[in-house]
Parts: sequence; C-alpha cells; structure tokens
Amino acid sequence: MIKTKVKVCLCAVILFLLCAKTVLAGYEGKSGYAYIYSWNVANMNPGPQTTLGTDAYKELTNPSILNDGQITREADFTPGVQPWCYAMNGSLDNGVFFGPWGGHVTFDLGNAKPLGEVIMHQAILTAHGVGAIEEIHVTIDGGAPIRFAGFDLSSGDGIVRQQTFDLTGHTGRVVKIAFATVTREWTSMNEVIFLPPGKTPLLYTPKSGYNLNDHIVSASVFHWYISGGGQVSGPWLPLEGRANWTGEVAWWKSQIKQMMTANIQVLFVELIPFMEQQRINLFQALGELRKAGYDVPKVVPFLDPVITWSIYGTPPDLSTTAGKDAFVNEYIRFFQQYYSVNTDAYADNYLATIGGKVVLDSYSLATLTNVGSLTRNDVESRLASAFSAAHPVFNQGIYMIKLVAGPDLVFTDEKIVQFENNSYYQPYTYNGVTSAMVKPGFWNQNVENPGAHLARNDGSDYTSAWNAAVANRNTVKHAYIESWNEYDEGSGIYAVDIVNSPYVIPPNSGTDSWSDVDDPYEYIRTTANGARSFNDISDYGFSVLYCDFPDYMYPGEHKTVRVIVRNEGDLMWSENDLFRFGQKEYLQGETLFGTGRYTIDNTANEVDIYGGVCRGRPVTFEFELTAPQTEGTYVTHWGMVQENVTWFGPELVHTFSVVCDRIPGDLNVDCVVDFADVAIMMEHWLEDSSTPAR
Repeated sequence: MIKTKVKVCLCAVILFLLCAKTVLAGYEGKSGYAYIYSWNVANMNPGPQTTLGTDAYKELTNPSILNDGQITREADFTPGVQPWCYAMNGSLDNGVFFGPWGGHVTFDLGNAKPLGEVIMHQAILTAHGVGAIEEIHVTIDGGAPIRFAGFDLSSGDGIVRQQTFDLTGHTGRVVKIAFATVTREWTSMNEVIFLPPGKTPLLYTPKSGYNLNDHIVSASVFHWYISGGGQVSGPWLPLEGRANWTGEVAWWKSQIKQMMTANIQVLFVELIPFMEQQRINLFQALGELRKAGYDVPKVVPFLDPVITWSIYGTPPDLSTTAGKDAFVNEYIRFFQQYYSVNTDAYADNYLATIGGKVVLDSYSLATLTNVGSLTRNDVESRLASAFSAAHPVFNQGIYMIKLVAGPDLVFTDEKIVQFENNSYYQPYTYNGVTSAMVKPGFWNQNVENPGAHLARNDGSDYTSAWNAAVANRNTVKHAYIESWNEYDEGSGIYAVDIVNSPYVIPPNSGTDSWSDVDDPYEYIRTTANGARSFNDISDYGFSVLYCDFPDYMYPGEHKTVRVIVRNEGDLMWSENDLFRFGQKEYLQGETLFGTGRYTIDNTANEVDIYGGVCRGRPVTFEFELTAPQTEGTYVTHWGMVQENVTWFGPELVHTFSVVCDRIPGDLNVDCVVDFADVAIMMEHWLEDSSTPAR
C-alpha cells in the first residue's frame, strides 16, 4: 500500500541543529560523543612544564586536551625548539597529553552509549623518547579488559598519527584505556574521539560444530614467531621473507587467508608458556576476520607437556589435586586468551567441537607422572567451573585427542600420529575413529646433526598422500596436516620463496625441490584440491551477509547499494572464471533493476595473491540500481552465477515498490516526510561535518 503524501516543514529542525552545533574556528576533527576524563596522576603527566599559568598546568585541574577538538598536525611542530615534541600548535605547550608505560585514562560518556570506532591522535618524536602506542587494554564499565595491538609502530620525528580500534558491539558509559606498553619511554595523545557505531555492518555469524562422522581437515599451527626471533633456521623461506613473520595481528591475517585458501577447517594451535602474545595475536586476527564476515577455521588447544614443563620445572603428578589443576590450567589459560580478544556472541562457535564437546589435544605425556589417574571429570569439571557460566559449550564435556605413542589418558577419544613418524601418509584407528596424518616433508638438518630429511620431491609424495586419504575416505574421517608452519623442521605448507629456498646451514649439505612448476603455493593448492575431494562441502555455495536494497524507489531513480556475500563452496571465485553476482533476468516476469551482472574486483579481493576468493571469504558488490520508469511492485530474484556454467546457492528475493513522484525531504523514499527522515538528515549532517560535536 502506498502511503499518503505528507509535507512537513523541516526549517525549524534544521535551524535548531545549526544553532546547537559548536563551531570552533581553526579546529578540526570528527563528530564523536561528548565526555569528561581523568587519569592516574601517579603515572601520567600532561607535559613536563606543569608550571602555574601554562595550559599543561590547567590540565591538572580542568582536563580538556583530549576532547577540545584541537588536533595537533605535523605542521604544528616547531623543529629544534625545546621542549621539542611539546612545542606544538604555534609553539605553545597545549594540545598534547603524555603518559608513560603503565598509565591509564578514564573516559566518562555521561550515560551508556553504543560504542563504535575510537580514534586516538598521537604525536611521535622518537629522538626524544616519545614513541607510538604499542598495546592498550580497554575496560568498559569495569568489565574484563579487551586487548588491542597491531598498531603502526614505525618511528620518526614530528609525526602525527591516528591509531584506531573498534568497540562496535559494546555499550557502556565509562571506558578506561590503559597503556600496556609503548615503544619508548613516553606515548603522546592529543585528541581521543569516540564515534557511534558506523554503517559498516558487523558480520559475525554462527557456525555449527562437527559430528563424529564428518570429514575434517586440520593442521598444526605454531605461534613462536617474531621478526628475528623464535624459529629462524628453517630450510623453506617464507614468500614474504622470514623477517616479515612478525607474529603481529596483520601478519596472522595473511597466514589465515593462506590456510583458508588451502580449505583447512581446524587449527591445532600450539599451547606452551612461551611467546604467548603471538598466540593471542592469532586469536585476535581470527576474531577481526570473523567481524568482517570471514568464516575462519576453528581452533583446538594443542598442549605440549614436554616443552611446557621443561619451562616450568617439575612436571605435575596427575594423581594429586595440585597436579590435576596444573594440567587443566594450561587449557584454561588458552581459552582465557581466546576469549580476551573474541568477545562476540559467536565466539564459542569457533572453538572446534565434535558431538557438541570441546576438542582438546595433547602431545606426549611421557614426562608427567601417574597419567592414568587423571579422569575425564577432572578436566571437564575444572573447565566448566572456569567458563560454563558465560560459555555454555563447556557444559557439554570434552573430546580428547592425543598422539599415538606414550602414556595414555583413560578418556582419550581419538589418536592422531603427531610429530612421531616420518612418513608422508600414516592412518591410525583408535576407538573406532580413523585419522590420517599427511605430511609434505621433513628437514631439520639446519638445527640438528645428523637430523632427518624426508624429501619434498617437488610435492609429488604429498599429492600421493592426499590421494590415499581421499581413496580411503569411507573409513578415514580426520585428515591431519603436519604441519602448517613448523619452520625449523621444514614441514610447513605456507607459501615459500622458491628463488632463495632451500636455505641450508652447514654442515647440512642436503638438497631438495619445492615445486616442479616453481609455484610458491604448491602445497596450499595441493591441500585445497585434496581437501575438496575429502571434506563434506559442496563445490558451489554462498550466503548473503548483508544487503541494503531499498524497499522504495522513485521511477527512473539511480541508487548505489551494497551486497556482501560469502563463498560457502570449495571452488575459488574470481572474475577470471566468470563468477558474478546477478539478477535472474531469465525468469518469467523479471524486470531488471540495472545491468544485471556485477563482477568481482580481483584487486580488492586479493585474487592475484591467493588465486581466487576461497571458501569462507566475503565479497562486497557495490553497484547502482536503476528503477524502471513505471510505478508498481516488482519482485526480483538475485544470486551468484558462474557464467555459462550454473547459478548456485540460495536465491535472494527482494520486492521493490516503485512509487509516486519525488517529495522534497523524503529521504528514505517511503512517500512520507516524517521524523524518520529527520533522523537520517541528522545522522548524515553530523557525519559530514568537520567540527566536533560537543
């Protein structure tokens, strides 16, 4: 039904808004929530010259630097004028706020508000100890800290930079930002802006767990990497260079995309009390990708008791309460780290479960005592006590996996050959479940003499291993890749620098060949093809994550819209292979609302890097709709197509009402001017302003 046309004068509303808006000449900034703030004086300082009469002194009694709208620019620096970094904004000592490691600032927004992106403006003068923000911990209304890292840490002098983090999905009044660490003695802030939630949708989605008879592809993943640290002596140099294996969030995202390209479903993540921040960074990368619509691999804690208690000291006696606590506390720490950076409603869904039970894995228990005394209830009850109130998945019990050799747990559900056999393919059946280890090669002679070498042979043996797993998929349920990135042992399948590999350290004099076609992604592609034949997932599929099609359009109107879909099939998408989003013009009675076909941007979707859009990766189609000239109701049908092959996946059905003539002020095109239009006007007017809302 077409609504009655109503004309409303908006002059009074517009005038009110213009008068209410504070205009600060010479200031710059984005709209944000008003707030007041305070800091812990013992560890914070608004500048070194806090003498009577200076703005820095006034800051002590009337905090205003962080919300006055005055944002220091690089042009505001006065090079060479002491006190250097403080000489900003025309050589005045205002406009900056300094805090050392350990300090925090508390922001009070007045009442609970939906939160979005937070922008911190900062100044950097490395020569005088003022460095970039490296890591912050954020608490909202006294809740659990949320960690943010992965900021730009590059040094310099006279640099002004924005560091941002996103609190979208959270609501609160009091936000505390604590500086966990900085690259130098001081960090500097001169404006902090709390934006309301933006228009970019949150794309977290739920995910089902696995059943016992599902075919699952997993890989072991190690986190002991920083630039120049951790494992550094592997024979197969990464495509991006070993120095770029930073262990930071951005690097992990690139690794996750490679893993997804390989159609890997589960990550067995190393659990040891060493380089743990890098593991947290992996968890954060997984969470940030999920937020952007990625269906990332699930995670499993892979406890290594040998390394763990070589670090801690005396291994636990599992017949004692203290020993049981020590053992289970390792898993508890893993999940605490995961949840510290995965705070959304679907975080539980991305812990791997089989039959509803959370999957745990353990390497050799040979160094522990009285292993047989540990019971399933010992583990389940402790995990439930720690997590079940907030995460009900821990009420369902555990599914325990361990390696084949060594002392056994009485409640082991499945065994996998894990770092105990140098062969390309090794199946093993336990408790009625058959798993198969597939390995591309092994070469640890850079770090051990004589060591061992299971040759790559251009990948031919790895292909044969996958062929064996696929040929036996009627019995083999779990294909386990050893490994994704065990670097020093040379068993990884990550993308490799084939020009400079292999890297051989004397007395290692071995030789080997990565790929007979010089493909850095040789083993990723082999894994993707093998997994495609092994798993239970269709070649074609997609889901709609977001669509902002309007319900109403004027005759002949042009409107830019956005549709976000995710590849849910094992086949990669690209424009090269004619995968497109489109309207089904072939259906009887279908009226086109545009060109009818919308292509994948190969550059934006990194097709040239990864070879296509893999399963689990989202694609955004932004295009222009054109309404027909005739008023009426149009039912339209949309979907994904591989041209000249098939339409596939669900059908997106949308009804457009092409109505009336354009009415001034009818911003949402529903043929009535009302307060819904006022709300749209207010939102866009604030967004487009260059002055702060105070």
